[in-house]
Amino acid sequence: MAKPNIDDVAYFVRCATKRIDLPTDVIRTLSDAYYAIETLRRERNDLKEAHEVVLKKWIEHYKKAIQERDEARREVCRDEAYRPSPSPPCTANQVADRRGWDCFKENTDD
Repeated sequence: MAKPNIDDVAYFVRCATKRIDLPTDVIRTLSDAYYAIETLRRERNDLKEAHEVVLKKWIEHYKKAIQERDEARREVCRDEAYRPSPSPPCTANQVADRRGWDCFKENTDD
């Protein structure tokens, strides 16, 4: 954003306040303040957008990690369920339940 023209700000302030006796240094200070406010607004908006991008990427990585973890757990459960053992046979879902894992549930978080 270009710094506002002092004449434009002076005209706006004089019209808004209905005062024609404002000194130039007051107008210049108002102009500088307006410029600083707009610069901070733009920086805030840029930071907000950057934060949203980072948050979306973090969520994508988090979901991918959960999917990979659940796939590894399902593999362990299937392996344990089909391994010959002296105990009665069980399903992969039963193995997951016994371990306290919910890796076979439907993913409805998307």
